[in-house]
Amino acid sequence: MLGDDMLTMKFGAYLFHGGDIIMMPFITPAVPPNTARLRCNITAKHTRGEMGYALEALAKIGPMLDVLPEGTMTGASDLQRLSYVTEHKLRGVRNAGFPFVWRELGKAGGWAKAKLFDRGD
Repeated sequence: MLGDDMLTMKFGAYLFHGGDIIMMPFITPAVPPNTARLRCNITAKHTRGEMGYALEALAKIGPMLDVLPEGTMTGASDLQRLSYVTEHKLRGVRNAGFPFVWRELGKAGGWAKAKLFDRGD
């Protein structure tokens, strides 16, 4: 529960665009005023790594938006965090293939900086 419609939309956008996590924002008129919230659907198919990744993203974005106190942590070790991110990225490659790799390299500036496909036209 976040309460504010715009804050809820912003938090959902940060999760989606920054973390590839889908948490649906429910805002007025779908919910009563001042009860905006993010909703996620967890199924038996979600892995512990996916759940950990989502919690880490919430703990990272929450303080940025003044929704959670600064320094909020999940209690996961650095090794667990690394495994969450690795699993998330590998799943993206497996599910989406080359387009996922292309997008990830684009985020890092990989293709643009390397100019691999620039023929000098």
